[in-house]
Amino acid sequence: MVLAKRPVGRPPISEEDRASVIAKVIMRVGSGIPVCAAVRGLVSPNTFWRWHSVDARLQEQLAQARMIGVASAVDEMIEIADRNDLDPADKKVRIYARERSARMLAPRKYQPKIDVRSAGERIQIDELSIAIRLASLIIKALKRAGHSRIPQGEDFPPHPAGS
Repeated sequence: MVLAKRPVGRPPISEEDRASVIAKVIMRVGSGIPVCAAVRGLVSPNTFWRWHSVDARLQEQLAQARMIGVASAVDEMIEIADRNDLDPADKKVRIYARERSARMLAPRKYQPKIDVRSAGERIQIDELSIAIRLASLIIKALKRAGHSRIPQGEDFPPHPAGS
């Protein structure tokens, strides 16, 4: 009796199963679970990332789910801070991990803002001042690099016509 050869590897995933797996992963990521944990037990991470690399819709869904997950993690930070059953050091580590993740995934929203003002007033710099400063920095860089053909004299840096 001759036995039929079995194919190597996992059996192919049907489109229906694929859609179900993607929906579960998106739901988990939206609740704040990292992608690597969200795919665990459903498909291999390589399979999921292969799907992700070729499916623009999945890329958009995952990006939206991550933003929702970040908001969920920020809400969770407040819950952690209010818990009395956790050790203060444990609270600090848990909050820090969520804060750091939020800063990396949504930097515009969660990074600290840098105030570029002087005595509360916004600093105004005209384009000519910026151009002159940039030209002087370029000259310094060229000198350090040993370039010999560096413009010199009163005509450099060039001034706009009519000034």
